[in-house]
Parts: sequence; C-alpha cells; structure tokens
Amino acid sequence: MAQLTEPLELDEETAVMAVGTFWSNLGIIAVKLISFIYMIIIARLVAQSEVGLFYLGIGMVGVISIFADLGISQTVQRYLPYYLGKRDKVSASKVLTLNIVLGFVLLFIVAIAVFLLAPTIAGIYKTPGLAPLLSLLAIYLCVNQTFNILSNILIALKCMKERSIGTNVQNTLKVVFTVILVFTLGPSAMALAAAFILSLIVGAFYLIYALYDKLKRLELPAVDLRGCYSLLLDILPFGIVMVSISTFSLLISYTGVLSLGYILGSASSVPVGIYSMATAFASVASILAASVISILLPVASGLVSKTDSSKIHKTAQTALRWVLFSTIPIVAFLAAFAPSLLRVIYGADYESGAISLALFSIGTLFYYIGSVQGTLIAAHRLVKLELIAFCCGALVNIALNFMLIPGFGINGAAFASLAAFAVIACINHYYAKREFGFVFPNSAWRNLLAGLIVFGALAALQYAVYGYLLNLPLPLANGALAGIVLDKIAKVAILGVFFAAGCLLYLALLNIMRLFEAEDRQVMVHLLTKMKLPAQARALILSCIFWDKAKN
Repeated sequence: MAQLTEPLELDEETAVMAVGTFWSNLGIIAVKLISFIYMIIIARLVAQSEVGLFYLGIGMVGVISIFADLGISQTVQRYLPYYLGKRDKVSASKVLTLNIVLGFVLLFIVAIAVFLLAPTIAGIYKTPGLAPLLSLLAIYLCVNQTFNILSNILIALKCMKERSIGTNVQNTLKVVFTVILVFTLGPSAMALAAAFILSLIVGAFYLIYALYDKLKRLELPAVDLRGCYSLLLDILPFGIVMVSISTFSLLISYTGVLSLGYILGSASSVPVGIYSMATAFASVASILAASVISILLPVASGLVSKTDSSKIHKTAQTALRWVLFSTIPIVAFLAAFAPSLLRVIYGADYESGAISLALFSIGTLFYYIGSVQGTLIAAHRLVKLELIAFCCGALVNIALNFMLIPGFGINGAAFASLAAFAVIACINHYYAKREFGFVFPNSAWRNLLAGLIVFGALAALQYAVYGYLLNLPLPLANGALAGIVLDKIAKVAILGVFFAAGCLLYLALLNIMRLFEAEDRQVMVHLLTKMKLPAQARALILSCIFWDKAKN
C-alpha cells in the first residue's frame, strides 16, 4: 500500500499531457455545464425562429473568420513550442509578434467587409433580419479573434489551467449577459449576439492578465516586425494550409446549417434552430477528448524539435487511448438517450432532432479518433496531407447535404456530417501510418466494441423507461412554476443516473477486456498525488478504477 503514496515515474511528455488534460477537462466540464444552462435558457426564452437566425449568422461569420488572418494565428501552437524546445527565443518572439499584429490587422479588414456587405448577404438568403445581425457580428469577429489569439498562445505555452479559467469566465458571463439582455432588449437574435460579444470582451481581459505573467517569465527579446519577414515566409505556407484545413473543418460543421437555410429558404428558421440545438448538444461528446487533442499538438511539436520519433509515437498512442476512454461512454449515452434528452431539456418541440443528435455524436467520435493522427501530421509540418483529408471530407459533406436534405431534412444534414468525419479519420490514419508507421491497435477495436455494447444496453433502457420518465407522478399542481422546476430537476437527475450506469458498465468492460495499460494507472497516481489526497483515498480510487489486484 505504501506505493500508492508516491507518484510513479512518468516521462516528461506524458506528465505534461496528463496535467494539461486534467485542467482542460475541469475547464471543459464547467464550460459544458454552463453551456447546458445557456442552451436551456435560449430554448425556453427565445423563439425557434430567432434561435435559428442567430445560429445562421454565427455560422456565416464562423466560416468567414477562418480566412481573416491567412492562418497566421493558428501557427503559434506549432511554432512557439517548437522554437522554445530548440531554445531559440528570438524566433519564438517573432512568432508571437506575427500572430498578434497580423492576426488583428487582417481580421479588422475582414470585419469591415462583413459590415458593409451585410445587406447583400441577407438579400442572397432572402432573410431581412440577417442584415442587422451580421452588422453586429462584424464586431464579434474582432472580439472573438482577440480571444482566440490569446487562448492559442496559452495553449502553445501549455498553460491549460489559465486558458480553462478564461474560457469559463467568458462562458459564464455569456449566460449572465444573455439573461440580462433578453429581458431588457427582448428575446431576439440581436440580444444573443450582443451577450456573446460582451462576454468575449471580459474574457479577453482575463487572458491578457494571465498571459502577461507567463511571457514575462520567458524573457523573450523584443523584435521589430520588419525583422520577421524571413520567418513569415517560413510559417505563412503552414498557416495558409492550416486555414484551408480549418475552412473545410468549419464547412463540415456549418454546411448543414447553411445548406438547410439555402435549400429550405424562408421556411428554414425552425429546422435550423432544432438542428443547431441538437448538434450543439452533440458537442458534449467532445467534452474530454478536446482536452487531449489541444495539449497533444504543443507536446508533439516540442518532441519534433528534438527529433525523438519513438516518444512521438508513444505519445500519440497514449492520446488515442485517452480519446477513446473519454469519448465512447458519452457518445453511447447521447446516441441512446437522444429523444429523452431533447424532450426533457429543451422541450417537446426539439425532440424531432433526436436522430440528428445521435448521428452527429457518432460523427464526433470518428472526428476525434482521426484528430490524433491529424495532430501528429501537423506537428511534423505535413499539413498538406491533413488538408487532403479535410478537402475530401468537405466534398463528401456538401454532396450528401444536397442529396439528403430534400428528402430527410435535418437528419440528412447530420448523416452528411457523420460521413465527412469518418472520411477524414480514415484518410488521416492512412497518412499517419504511411509516414510514421502509426498503428491503430487491436485494443482500440476492442474499446469500440465495448462502446457498442454500452450503447445497446442504454438503448434498451431508454426504450423501457421513456414513457415513465416523461410522466413522473410529481405532487405539485400542473402548470405551477415550482412544479415545472421540480419536474425538470428530477428528470435530469434520473438521466444522470442512467449515464452513470452506462459509465460503470463501460468501466467494467475496460477491466474485463484488459484495456487499461500500466501507464494509465501511473498517470492516475501522478494526478492523485498532485491533488494531495490522503493515501487511503488514493488507494480507494485506484481500486475502483483498476480492478487488477496484483497492481494495487
């Protein structure tokens, strides 16, 4: 038992990934919980047509924003840790200068263009209310770019704790400002956009505060922008390819919304609103996997600077295993309980998005499995290969949207996204295997089988309890505010119990199929030790997760 009181030896990269993932997970869990509240608020307080208009506008500026700075702001996560790993502080300082200056200037120009072209864009979509919304969202473009640049720099410096706090400050304030503005300005798309902008402004100020201390410790030398020209020629091609990848990535995310709006025309507001709320809920599937991927790029880039191929491969395999552990039980629950989740949380009007939620959740699993190989490719600066994957995925997505939406509506759009994510994952894996010998282990296939078993069990449970869940015999009178609140809390709590049951079944299968590795236990010991938990508490947690008594 004494062994449990001391952290076992981990290599530096795994320890950094573990701590970074831990803080990111805490932050993302908080973000998703707050976002969950946010989605309930807008679903209950704002009409579906206004919600659909808001997400249509956000989808448009989201696609536009990826072209704004030619990908310069996306290079910092790869190049800053790369040059810091080589102890080249001059080049590291130049990377920061280029990211900050060009990132702001180029996006400001694009924001002005959006402001001026707002009436024209609204005319193309035959949606008059879109014009004032896009004019306001031009400000969002500038503010969001500021927030993203600061956030990317913190990720590059592996400061996941500070980045998580900043993201949660912004997300919490988005809920607060939304409630205030909905009741003062009215339940409109404009009020939702204004709240988003205000929250990003405050969040950006926190990130500046957190970043100042980190950069001060690095003692990077001041550089002249004119001296960055040669480095710009080096990183610009990387940035342009990255922005192309982001283009296709966002196209896949937003093509469903944009295609629904274009194909259905003036009748698109309600289906777009339902589809947006369902797919936004599906993002819960990435609640933990995104943390693994975000810390993997700077860690892998630092290893590339040291040309340590064996550690790179080991780190990528660890990341893949953690992505599966953290995504499979959530996807199984979302897919199985999609009707109940949408009915209970958003209301009966949104239950028609259940199949879209299930399909998009499964697609998210495919996407994050492929993101491990894609991140490995990006760390080696072979982003042209990743671009091919996203290009193929985007083409599949667009084609399937126009083929399936007329007949299947929002479900056709969701299936198009799932297919696109699967294509990207397969192509990324092909290139990672060809270039680096990346292997998709047999244990990963068994892990997916475990997830399929969990989904089957949860789907059967959902079928059995659906009617009872929707008609809980609560004692308060129907229509009373207290009764409505109690009903909502009780149903969400029951759904939480079902999710916990699915997680326990998945944990049992992980142990029965021997899918945990020794490193996973070492990581848990490392984290529990850093949390300064008592030895008995650590021993209890370890014995609950890892059932192999010989290792306890």
